[in-house]
Amino acid sequence: VTQLTETDPKVVTFSPDGAAFYIYDQVEFAHKYLPQYFKHSNYGSFVRQLNLYGFTSSRLKWNSDVIVWTHESFHRDRREDVCNIKRSKKSKAANTPKTVPREVPRSSSTPISEDAESMFRRMQSR
Repeated sequence: VTQLTETDPKVVTFSPDGAAFYIYDQVEFAHKYLPQYFKHSNYGSFVRQLNLYGFTSSRLKWNSDVIVWTHESFHRDRREDVCNIKRSKKSKAANTPKTVPREVPRSSSTPISEDAESMFRRMQSR
């Protein structure tokens, strides 16, 4: 994320205190940057992965178009904490739909199945 925030801060950047990252342009982020780090350009899949790893999102109070992502173990200045970010396990109850889902076209992308530390290392090495 650090490299990306330095490359294109109009698309994504860290918060001033480093405790969150802001996505200013979801479309540009999905089309230009997601394929560089993941096997897809689907922003919804990226959001789903962040949620599975325990990230939470909100909006900036003064600009509701900006998405703010946070995690207690993800900080610009504390890379050593990223090893504490783990993918959550779904319970059997979570896998059982409460309603019948409608048919939605799926992309050919496959879900990311790696821990956050290896994902972070791969992003940093580019």
